[in-house]
Order: sequence, then C-alpha cells, then structure tokens
Amino acid sequence: MNTEDTIQSKYLPTIGLEIHTELKTKSKMFCGCKNDPFNSNPNSNTCPVCLGLPGVMPVINQQAVELVIKVGKAVGGKISQTTKWDRKNYFYPDLPKGYQISQYDTPLVKGGHLEIFNKFSNINLQKEDISNVTKGLLRDGKRIINITRLHLEEDTGKLLHPAGSNYSLIDYNRSGVPLMELVTEPDIKSGQEASEFAKKFQQLLRHLGVADADMEKGMMRVEVNISLKQIQNANIQNSKPTEENTSEITERLLLGGKLGTKVEIKNLNSFKSVEKSIDYEIKRQSELLEKGEKIIQETRGWDDNKEITFSQRIKETENDYRYFPEPDLPPLSFSQNYIDSIVVDKLPDNITNELIEKYALKENDAKILTSNKEKLKLFEVSRKEIRVKENELASFIVNRNPKTREEVVDYFISRENLLQNEDLEVIVHRIIQENQDIAKKIKNGKIEAKQALIGLVMKETQGKASGEMTKKIIEKIII
Repeated sequence: MNTEDTIQSKYLPTIGLEIHTELKTKSKMFCGCKNDPFNSNPNSNTCPVCLGLPGVMPVINQQAVELVIKVGKAVGGKISQTTKWDRKNYFYPDLPKGYQISQYDTPLVKGGHLEIFNKFSNINLQKEDISNVTKGLLRDGKRIINITRLHLEEDTGKLLHPAGSNYSLIDYNRSGVPLMELVTEPDIKSGQEASEFAKKFQQLLRHLGVADADMEKGMMRVEVNISLKQIQNANIQNSKPTEENTSEITERLLLGGKLGTKVEIKNLNSFKSVEKSIDYEIKRQSELLEKGEKIIQETRGWDDNKEITFSQRIKETENDYRYFPEPDLPPLSFSQNYIDSIVVDKLPDNITNELIEKYALKENDAKILTSNKEKLKLFEVSRKEIRVKENELASFIVNRNPKTREEVVDYFISRENLLQNEDLEVIVHRIIQENQDIAKKIKNGKIEAKQALIGLVMKETQGKASGEMTKKIIEKIII
C-alpha cells in the first residue's frame, strides 16, 4: 500500500448528495410561462411573476406537485399529506426576486431509498443493522442509499459569460422552472457510489417520464457534501473486509472520531465529475488532516480540465437564508385517495429482474434494455416475431444497436435460414386447404385448433417458420 492509500485508509468519508432536477411540465412552477429554457430565444418565456416584479401573485403548478409525489412513491418515501412553501432569501443576479420559493421544514416527500451496485461492498455482514454506518450494506455488492427528503422549488435564471468579454448576461427563461431537489442521507462512502446513485436516479426519472435529466444541459445538477472522520483502532486500519473480520471493522467504524467539517462541491454536471471531484476531495482533506491543518467549511467548485476542486466562498448556514413561510401561497393538503390516484408504473429494477428470471438474459443486457425504452420495446416486439433464444435476441439488440423490427427479423431470418413471410403465407394457405375441419374450429373460436394448425405448419417447415408470423397469417386468412 502506497503512502497516499495509507493516509486515506485512516479516514472514513461521509458523503451526501443534493440532486436538483428540472421537471418536464408544460409551464413554469408559479406562472403560465412555457417551460422550455433550452429551445427558445433568451428571455422570451418570461412574465412579471418569474421576473419577480412587484404586485404579482404566484399560482401553484399542480402537475409539478404530482410529478414529485410520483417520484416519492417510486423510491418508497412517505408522502406528506400537508405541506407548505417557504421563502429562501439570498441575493444573486440570476434570482430576480431576491428570494426563492422552496420548502424548508415540510417537504412533499420524506424518506425513501435507492439500491445501487458497489463492487467493493461484497461482504458477508454479521450485523447488518448495527448502525447507520453499515445500514446500507447488502450482500452481492449491493448498497442501500437512504433518502432524507424530496421537495419542490423554483429554478433560477442562467448567467451567461461571453468569451473575451468583461460582462455577464442573464437569461431568465429558466427562472421559475419547476425544480425538484433530492437530499440523501450521508450513506455514501466513495465517488463511485455517488456516481452510481446519480445514474440510478436519472434512470428512474426518465423511466417515470418526469424529467429528461440531461446533465450536460443543466437539467440535472449534483451537489456533494463531504467530510472525513478519523478511524480509530489503528491496528486494523488497513484490514480488508472479510466474513471473519466484518464485525470488528464495523466496531472500528462505530468507534471512529467525531464527524469532520463539511465541504460542499457545487453544480457538478456529469457522472465523471461527481466521481472524480469526490475522490480528489477525499485526498485533499486527508492530506490536510495529516499535516494537522483544519478543514474550512466552504463551498468549492470543480475544474474539469485540471481535475481539482477550488474554493468559491465560505459555506452559508441555514440561518443565513432566513427561511420564513411564503405569505402568497396557501399550504397544500392531500387526501389519501388523491395520493393513491397518482400511479407509478413498473419500476426499472422490477423490469430488469423479470427479464433475467423470465428469459435468462445476462444482467448487463437486461439493465441496458431496461434503461432504454426503445430497445426494450424492440426486444418485446421482435421476440414475438422470430423463434430464437431471448438471450441471443437481447445480446443482438444491445450490441448491434438495430433501429427497427425489420432489421432484427432480417438478421435472424438470414442467420437461422427462416422462411420469409411470402413463402410462409403460401405454405399456410395450402395447409388450411388440406385441413378444412381445423379451419372451421378456428372460425368457431377454438384456441386449441389454432395451436394445432400452427403445429402442422411447424412440422411442414421443419421449424423454420416464425410462430408469431404463422399465427398472424392464420388469423388474416381465416378470421
């Protein structure tokens, strides 16, 4: 183990994420302006409300509220039956009102979790629930990351800095766009875990249809809160977790020193920058602590080119924002019937598991199909058209990236020497003519008769016919 690894093994990272996501609504959060900040001319989707002009009143966007409730239900959170709005006060050029309408102490959703994969946590725990430190560890390399809250607020405008100029411009098209904020518990232990969580959350949002969550466009922005605490019991600092010593390492973590000073890294716009900024910050803070220096509570930025964090400002506290209830908006109350009426589709993890169990797909292929609705639909349609093993079909769609059903069918027809539709239709016509008694039963709705006729076609073609195509041709001719 090199010196850097030795230093970092003495400290336990405590990491939490704040993820801001712009919701896919037709209009903004508190006014009727179009929610389209990326495809419109600057400052074209604005009005007195989202520009913060005096004498105007906000109106709540019900669709945005329902989208947050949907996400809350998907992550297993508790939906608040009563919630309210608060003013978060601060001054910045992209915030025209001088305050942001947000939610402080009564978020729409409390609790919840997401399960992520971590190749470094595949250990057989003896005491899984001993503390918050180990609560998230599972077997088979999986980790539970707990969610503190989900709340709804409005986005700010966007500062633009023209190259070579000594001034900045502001586009207020984004001002007032519905913004959902997710806050995790400090369960994350590495940059890799943070990146995996953000990917998993993005996949969920896209699956539910609540957000595009394109990080490169700023539709989803990640902020990291990170601190280090020193691990006591130095004689096992370099121990690797095994079945035999897991309990000992757990006790070591529990007996570690006080939590360290928290540093925030703002506005990370890629999964790579999330992972690298955390890994860098762990290294930076651990080296400072080794020198006996103090960590400053501050907000830092991330330089993608230099791959370092840099100081931006001293971190604000909650008191600095002077939260107070929003006087222009009433509290919201939801009946249980209303909450129940917001339906959540089958979740990505459930779809992945179903693909693996039902069709024996490779886990990676199943995950890729789940994360891409077009590929998944192509798999389901093609599976009914051609007689090939589902795992082979999935592998072809994932690796060859066909765009249409015809591409998939043509490939496997060529590979398996399957019959083309035209040839198959001639054979089906002939077999129907030779088996009029079966054809009559099919007309009378006998399902088993249809299966019998399909069987005769398969026998005639020596299995080179597509069962689904055969069924469609029979129905077209007879029914």
